[in-house]
Amino acid sequence: MASKSRMGGGSGLTNPRKEALLLYREILKTAKAFTWKHPSGVSWGQVLKESARKEFEQARWEKDPETIARMLLNGRHSLMIIQEKFWEKQRSLETQWTKEHNKRSDSW
Repeated sequence: MASKSRMGGGSGLTNPRKEALLLYREILKTAKAFTWKHPSGVSWGQVLKESARKEFEQARWEKDPETIARMLLNGRHSLMIIQEKFWEKQRSLETQWTKEHNKRSDSW
């Protein structure tokens, strides 16, 4: 039988450090999809990665559990909104491309 420490302590609560790392990794994965350029000439993905890194570094030494939970919740929520908007735009562009492609095919 595994010890409680290996099973997460048995409290049912997630480890804030683990949750932060999971969130950070998901942000990095999401940022890879943003390939177009920022006005500075750098990809938006790189801008997002640098912004996330900066925010995580600023929050690194936070000790208050409520503040940490709030930051993680806000981070997850923001990431979810960004992902939803990205996929909505992706679908919109695909639909537009399909319509234009079908128009061209019909005119041949």
